[in-house]
Amino acid sequence: MPRPPASGASGRRSATDASLRQRVAALEAELGYRSQETQRRFRNMLGMIRAIIRQTGEDVATLEDYRAQIEGRIGSFTRVQSLLLADYEGGMDLFTLVADEVLLAGLGGGAIECHGESAQLSAAAASLFALLMHELVHLVASDPMVTSDYPLATISREISDREKGRFLCIHWQQRGRDRSEEPSRISFGWIEDSLVYELGAVIERQQRKEGLCRSYAIPLETALISAC
Repeated sequence: MPRPPASGASGRRSATDASLRQRVAALEAELGYRSQETQRRFRNMLGMIRAIIRQTGEDVATLEDYRAQIEGRIGSFTRVQSLLLADYEGGMDLFTLVADEVLLAGLGGGAIECHGESAQLSAAAASLFALLMHELVHLVASDPMVTSDYPLATISREISDREKGRFLCIHWQQRGRDRSEEPSRISFGWIEDSLVYELGAVIERQQRKEGLCRSYAIPLETALISAC
């Protein structure tokens, strides 16, 4: 007759089986989360792409302008989405978004001067700031009154303690211009509205002699990946 397994071996096997079941359950939960998160992000992506198409149609007057605008906007948005979908727990570096847009606009190094430590934006913040940086850099690159002296604009970030909590504050200042009038068309007001609605941002808008100035204050819990 075969000998029964020793009680010690049986206990170890039971413990191993329990550990495997826990790992399988954890993997199933993770896969379920990723599936739900993928569906949610795709819904958000489709909603934003529809908004881009609708807004671009309102912002331009010719088919050629429409094609150029929509290619740039959707390109900026989808590049970020592809990176975010590849890393569910990660975010996007703020200054990387700026550098990518500077490169795509054909501007040289140093065109946009960055100050402060960079910020790892949450997925929601990165999606909107990718579009916003595209618009701001494009505004600088296409401004006929801009000078050839770099930097053409500066962007800085800081953490600020306010009455309602801690905020990520991002400041943009266009440079090299010599007029105080607002540009004839600001085509990214809808993106700023989305920052307010989706992230709880507080926006200060100014037009200085040097050019367009914007300050965006976003609650840390919606702005940064480390605070989510």
